[in-house]
Amino acid sequence: MGSLLASKFDLKTVKYKLACIRLDDISLYGIISPSMFIPNKKYVMADSIIGNKKIPTGLENLDKIAAFFKNDKELERFILELLKMAVLDFYMNQIDRVKENFYIIKNPHSLSLAPLYDYSESFNSIYDEYGIDYTFNYPINRHSSTYVYGNAIMKLEFPSDDLYRLFDRFPLFKEYFKRILDIDMNELLNLIRKKYDLKAPKYLREHYMDYDHDKKEFVKNLI
Repeated sequence: MGSLLASKFDLKTVKYKLACIRLDDISLYGIISPSMFIPNKKYVMADSIIGNKKIPTGLENLDKIAAFFKNDKELERFILELLKMAVLDFYMNQIDRVKENFYIIKNPHSLSLAPLYDYSESFNSIYDEYGIDYTFNYPINRHSSTYVYGNAIMKLEFPSDDLYRLFDRFPLFKEYFKRILDIDMNELLNLIRKKYDLKAPKYLREHYMDYDHDKKEFVKNLI
């Protein structure tokens, strides 16, 4: 699901294959990727770029990022990549985009996002015993109308003044949110069934459809 959605946001992503390994009499199933790293590219983690342990709100790390660029257009391209990733993660409720779960390719005079991977901590939207609704990311409770998103470079709240300032500064950022409204969850589930011969149980399919509906309603109010 994650790699299919990433392509809808024009984000590079690893390609997964289903795999099985047998250990004695036990079969373990999972996924593997033959395309994790691009040859002859230098991969670094976000903390080697920004150096922070505490992640600031918005794009306060911009000055540190800009130091790696000699071209303003290339800098804007990279920032838009980060914002596209934020929108994708927002839609999927990716709650594990820590520094180990995305890499940056360090070029001589610029940076770019490496192909994204690890979408496993996504699409959770069931209230737990503490009343946390994972549709809106923890630690937001079920009465909150704010979504908090963070990765190893930035933190954003939806809605917030920082968010709307970013809409003004980078108009394409708002357009990325509009792409969420064009996602056809039913089509995606059918695609996965056809590609991997995986049929989602009725309760799981309903979960994805309800989740998709709720996120789109949130986006309509946001933009």
